[in-house]
Amino acid sequence: MKRNGIRSLCLALAVLASLVLMDLPAMAGPPLICHPFEIGNARSLPWGGTDWRAVKHDYEINHLVGDTLALLRPETTVIVRMETIRRATVYSVWGMRDSKVGYPTKDLSVAAELLSKL
Repeated sequence: MKRNGIRSLCLALAVLASLVLMDLPAMAGPPLICHPFEIGNARSLPWGGTDWRAVKHDYEINHLVGDTLALLRPETTVIVRMETIRRATVYSVWGMRDSKVGYPTKDLSVAAELLSKL
């Protein structure tokens, strides 16, 4: 009887310790889309703010493929290239999936063209 009590107490303490030690914030959304990369003042696609979906509403989507390819040069750092591709994805695809983006993405033709060029 005493052994079962000690075993139960140890199990309860182990569960409690794991809950306390593994208390991590839940991050919603796909990390490569919903969490912008910090690029400082580096040149990338135009952006309207600090939110992950803060597109510039006056950006001309027809320029997206050319602008993206021009920014993805070999001398551009990897982190800036990653942020540029993330922004291009938000412009070309995410507007259709998320109404809070507020960008008028009508179809996936720009996304398909960008993917074929990359």
